[in-house]
Amino acid sequence: MRLIILALLLPVFAAAQSKGDTKITATPSDTAHLFSKLVTLLYTEDYIVKVEDSTHGVIVTEPKMLKQYLNPTLRLKLTVRANTVTITGEFNSNLKTAYGSESTYEPVINRGMKGSVYRVSWDEMDRIAKIIGATSYGK
Repeated sequence: MRLIILALLLPVFAAAQSKGDTKITATPSDTAHLFSKLVTLLYTEDYIVKVEDSTHGVIVTEPKMLKQYLNPTLRLKLTVRANTVTITGEFNSNLKTAYGSESTYEPVINRGMKGSVYRVSWDEMDRIAKIIGATSYGK
């Protein structure tokens, strides 16, 4: 009985987010004209597309300021392969150090407390992925 329950729950655990994840794979239900749909989605969500290379299946956005406590900026990279879209990102906390130097872009990683620049950036990336389709997570 326990094996049956475990076997039924395994797909749920496989798709769950884990601390340290850096990429989200979205599987859309409709893949017709997928590349152009993704570009349209990003514009609809107030992103500006910087690179749009359908030959290599890559879309990169300009940094977008997220409306959160520290106003981090986020840029996304979408890689389209067959029936899946892999999303990664980089964020900048836009903080200046005591010495006047500015922060640099860091990879988006699933970590941090609610409201932190890490979590805000991850949640935005996850929100976009869920609009695209069913999601899975990985490093």
